[in-house]
Amino acid sequence: MKTSWQKTTLGNISTLITKGTTPTTFGDNFVSKGINFLKIESISDDGRLIRDKVSYISESTNAKLRRSVMRTDDILFSIAGAIGRVMLVKSGYLPANANQALAIIRVDQDRIIPKFVFYYLFNKRIRAFACSQVAQSVQANINLSQLSNFIIPLPPLQTQRAIARVLSSFDDKIELLREENKILENIAQTIFKEWFVKDENDLPEGWRMERLEKIADITIGRTPPRNEEGWFSKDPRDNSWISIRDMGTSGIYISNSAEYLTQEAVERFNVPVIPEDAVVLSFKLTIGRLAITTHKMYSNEAIACLKLKDKGFVSTEYLYLFLRNFDFNKLGSTSSIATAFNSTSIKMIEIIIPKENLMTNFNKKIEPIFKKIKNNQIQIKTLSKLRDTLLPKLMSGEVEV
Repeated sequence: MKTSWQKTTLGNISTLITKGTTPTTFGDNFVSKGINFLKIESISDDGRLIRDKVSYISESTNAKLRRSVMRTDDILFSIAGAIGRVMLVKSGYLPANANQALAIIRVDQDRIIPKFVFYYLFNKRIRAFACSQVAQSVQANINLSQLSNFIIPLPPLQTQRAIARVLSSFDDKIELLREENKILENIAQTIFKEWFVKDENDLPEGWRMERLEKIADITIGRTPPRNEEGWFSKDPRDNSWISIRDMGTSGIYISNSAEYLTQEAVERFNVPVIPEDAVVLSFKLTIGRLAITTHKMYSNEAIACLKLKDKGFVSTEYLYLFLRNFDFNKLGSTSSIATAFNSTSIKMIEIIIPKENLMTNFNKKIEPIFKKIKNNQIQIKTLSKLRDTLLPKLMSGEVEV
């Protein structure tokens, strides 16, 4: 850290460091609608709220859990399981509460800027340090005392604001690109529905139904043994090995994975390759997640790869949009359908195939939209990398603002 900056501890500049509680501890249950209740799964690796992973509690339950009722500018930090996820609480997330795997940090804003603390904790080096403090137990965890003892730089408030402003400029641009992609995907969905969502029993003349296995090669991923060393890696130079979680945070195009497979693992266990421009579909645990690959990848056995056999006029974009509008709950006939369906069911999915000239016109209309979405995702990846490179240099005073 810059020699002229003070150093302190997280506990010294905080007015509150606490953690939440699970409602069932008090005999209460979750509800279908109410106060936001956050878990580790509710926070993405890049510090965003994942709204479809938020549960809900009643106002009376929230009152019982008043110790962990959140305020704007509180900082959440995961202290169990996936340690080191961090998020700044925005007013739009409130009212909200959290479970015991999330620490809630409320700082003294007369001494330190909440966004500065958020970015300090977001630093990969700090998260790696947090993981190094893990207690060996049934579930990896750090306690509030350890969190309170984290050393943190304390530059002048003006410098804190400047650092937070620089880093926020990256995140603001990233958020704008994400919002633009949401709008573009909604436009693509609207066009698709207007053109192709029809009653399968009353298709226009010249249209037909075709089983997915007739138009796409379908392969299922594979997982090497977890209890053996040498198969998994964190090195991006190895082979991308995507999970359902990766698909949940990727957007339409998937290019990143949290884990990688060594080449030896791919060859030893004959893990099927997923080529570029294939649709990947999750069909276990979280069913129906979709993405399009940007380069050669691999996956686990909960993900199917759908590669078009003949890209004459049925496009990857059409297949993606068709499946985005498909009701996967109608596959299978057992109670397990809520969590999985099998590869045979995937092969038997009936795809609407319109007249060739209509498909050709659709592709011409939709391809520029998908190209823009893909370019935006590339920009997001570039900006994220620049922010993550700059962050530790700003926090150490190596780069001045």
